[in-house]
Amino acid sequence: MNKHYPYVPAIDGLRAIAVLAVMVYHLDTSWLPGGFAGVDVFFVISGYVVSRSLVGRTGESFGQFLAGFYSRRIRRIIPALVVCMLATSFFTVLFIPESWLSSTIRQVGLYAFFGLSNIALVWYQDDYFSPRAEFNPFVHTWSLGVEEQFYFIFPALIFFWFLAHNRSQARGFRVLVNCLIPALAIASLYTAYHMGQSRADWAYYMLPARFWELAAGVMLFQLQAKSRLPQLSTRSASLCLGLGLVTILAGYLWANVEAFPYPWALLPVIGTLLSLGAITGQTKSKATRTSMLSHPATIYCGKISYSLYLWHWPVYTLMRWTTGLETPLQMATAVALTFLLAGCSYHFIETPVRRARTLAKPPYRGLLAGGLAIALLWAGAWQLFEHRNDLSLSVTADTKTWQAHEYPYHALTTARSDTLHGRKMFVIGNSHTGAYSTMVSLLRQRQGIEAHLIQTGHCAIGNLLYPIQELDGCQAIIDYYLNLLNERAKPGDIVFFASLRTHRLADQWARSSPKEVLAFSQSEEAAHDLQAAYSETTPIIRALERQGVVVLFDAPKPVLQGPAYRCSDWFNANNPVCGDQLAVSEAFIRDLRQPMMESLARIKANFSNVQVWDPLPYLCSHGECSPFDSDGLPLYFDGDHISGHGNRVLYPHFEEAILSLYNNCESCSGLAANITPLFPEPIRPDERITFNKNGNGLKYKGPGWSLPEDWGVWSESDRVVLYIPVDGNASTIRIEARPFLASTLTSQRVQARINGIDAGTFALTADSTPYLALDIPETSRSKTNNTSTLKVELQLPDAISPTDLGVGADPRELGIGLNSLFVE
Repeated sequence: MNKHYPYVPAIDGLRAIAVLAVMVYHLDTSWLPGGFAGVDVFFVISGYVVSRSLVGRTGESFGQFLAGFYSRRIRRIIPALVVCMLATSFFTVLFIPESWLSSTIRQVGLYAFFGLSNIALVWYQDDYFSPRAEFNPFVHTWSLGVEEQFYFIFPALIFFWFLAHNRSQARGFRVLVNCLIPALAIASLYTAYHMGQSRADWAYYMLPARFWELAAGVMLFQLQAKSRLPQLSTRSASLCLGLGLVTILAGYLWANVEAFPYPWALLPVIGTLLSLGAITGQTKSKATRTSMLSHPATIYCGKISYSLYLWHWPVYTLMRWTTGLETPLQMATAVALTFLLAGCSYHFIETPVRRARTLAKPPYRGLLAGGLAIALLWAGAWQLFEHRNDLSLSVTADTKTWQAHEYPYHALTTARSDTLHGRKMFVIGNSHTGAYSTMVSLLRQRQGIEAHLIQTGHCAIGNLLYPIQELDGCQAIIDYYLNLLNERAKPGDIVFFASLRTHRLADQWARSSPKEVLAFSQSEEAAHDLQAAYSETTPIIRALERQGVVVLFDAPKPVLQGPAYRCSDWFNANNPVCGDQLAVSEAFIRDLRQPMMESLARIKANFSNVQVWDPLPYLCSHGECSPFDSDGLPLYFDGDHISGHGNRVLYPHFEEAILSLYNNCESCSGLAANITPLFPEPIRPDERITFNKNGNGLKYKGPGWSLPEDWGVWSESDRVVLYIPVDGNASTIRIEARPFLASTLTSQRVQARINGIDAGTFALTADSTPYLALDIPETSRSKTNNTSTLKVELQLPDAISPTDLGVGADPRELGIGLNSLFVE
């Protein structure tokens, strides 16, 4: 086991094709769709080369072996890494604004100093192929984390393997040690398969699913060291090398990100093993001397491959945040800058530190120096992030203007009031809940309302744009928060469903075609989603109505053509994500949101406890919806979230809308006090109230009714409500209704209640009188001023949809059709 393994230049050639594949992939994924598999080539090479480097150290004690190993690894990996991390932190603080897109940069960067960035990416849920990862300048360090964690296990494994091949060791011990690494590799490969089925991010980032790749290189070395592989002729080696390179190329071209690392990482791993076996498996290594792997340029690229890998991703990412990385000139600039930085890193950091004799012996010097470098440079990076707002060159560092957070209300000129003291507001939805935090905080501070912001992520309860019940985990979230509201919300409290209610024109990382977005919003697919979301939301509203809780929806806000915060600085104003302009016409927005407005109108017509607040008039002026107001201050943070300043612009109108919910409310202490509509005058005796499209009775409809038709309106559930204003002389309500009947359904039962008091049970048939005569009990009247408002509830136990009866495709749960009513 005391063989001498000389330097093999072609191994650096393999490193070159690995790092170049990664760099090409990160420039444009369409050029080399599986180029990310270059990392897997690195893993195999690392396992092989590190194992070879330990030959000749078998005479050392275990402690000496470990100290020497870690000293060499630290001197090889840490100096270039921590310098790159600190420099990247500095430029990140200068040029990358704080946002959702950059929200995990700090955590991943600081963890990277300690070889733990792969764990941070899993903890903070940043998939390698997600937008946040693409804009995180530290995300590439995940692979270094995997390798460094491997080195916590590997030295002991290889030391005992070397020890086992001392002839004095027992045969059983040798067998056990020989099987250890292959057994762990097989277990790791199975882990990659199993994790890939349920936790793809863990499979991609974590050592247990990647161990087998590094172990493959180790096992190749072990087979060669024990002379278990045949020596190859020049011809055989050339064929083996060619097959290996073709297999690697196949991985680069066809690796599927949805099934990685298992099974697609097998291609680059097998290809690398074949290539390494070919270029190291001859007595006279001539197979690669004339190949591209031994070209001086390729070898040099391989020598600086570590620094190329370290620097290429921060350069690419910082350009994506600033100038953009889309044109040939921008890409060429990024590549040239990467090579320049990598060359400097290799010649002035990597090589001098690696060759420094004062750090090499005794080994503890290298260990102490490495630990000190990590600690000091990590502290420097931490300080940079701590003072980010002070150092940033972005205008978004003015967080009070750009970010929606809770701020003191002392800047307002109007005095505090406790008008809403004792009331609660529950603001529920996706990220747009947080985007209203400044506005809601001002309402809490100025009006005394108790406010709770509840962000439910992708489970945007009450969004009305798309259904969520089938999304992973959403039903449990819906149930949890409905139970919470049932326990904490009291009659007269408000549930504000705040959400994005139109399709975006731009994300924080990309733009969409306005024409295509508008076309989709008017498509059958979008209409189906709207209906599904409506059906999903109405039971929630009905439950809240029974509690006496007011439900508030925000009408769709304008959406912009690009993210404002990424287009407001001198260094990013020309970024491709900004396009020609960010503003949109008000007419376009009204067309875009029309389907949602119709859905909101339908809900408002069917539920008396629903109110809609429309911020659009205050965000658009002169027919244009701009990201900035007339003073140049931002109304938006990105393409659809309101800025801190935008919150303050909207606040007076929001406050007015909330206060108007309680206007003319004497006590607001019970169910009817807050959700029963107020009417200026009662229905006059013998006045015919009609419920067709143009009827005068639509304002008296409560929940449960469908949209009005030419003749009247159908019920669309098994419970419908009418609100009837009467004077003190009224004694009877006469309702003209028709039953929904079919060959197998010959009657409809109607159970009537007035303000919760039984008012009779009726059976409507084809031959029965069309009138329901409901006597008004004196004790059932709920007085508001000089008008008694009656809440008439009609339970329809036989209501059923034509679809369920097999007589049509109408999914509504029909019971009775309302034509008109009289008050006598």
